[in-house]
Amino acid sequence: MHGMGKAGAIGTALLVVDVVCTSVAAFDADFFVATDGRDAASGRTAQPVGDDGPFATLDRARRAVRELRQAEPDRQRPIVVAVRGGLYHLPQTLAFHPEDSGTEKAPVIYQAFPGEEPVLSGGTAIRDWDVRDGRWEKT
Repeated sequence: MHGMGKAGAIGTALLVVDVVCTSVAAFDADFFVATDGRDAASGRTAQPVGDDGPFATLDRARRAVRELRQAEPDRQRPIVVAVRGGLYHLPQTLAFHPEDSGTEKAPVIYQAFPGEEPVLSGGTAIRDWDVRDGRWEKT
């Protein structure tokens, strides 16, 4: 911003912030899931806004997709669930059944939010390991 007045630098900074915020808000999905979400929220926004925001779990998003399919049985466009980046611990198996499937004209799509990488982990963290006689043991 060399050679730019203070007002020009501020205007440029505001433009950059506006572009970043607009790209998050403009991503078209029916539901969002995020590590900072809440399952009591609507799941309709990509980031928390007041008491609303994305869901916290894929299970809640799956149930919302089922509800939407029942509410719109003649839907003619995909149902999209965008999963924000971060680590999602799955305390139980996440199972999809026929009622979670879409149709030819309205497929159900779960996808990573653009530019982000969600990681789903069904593993259990084991702490307090020790090495004894060349073997790992839980203490």
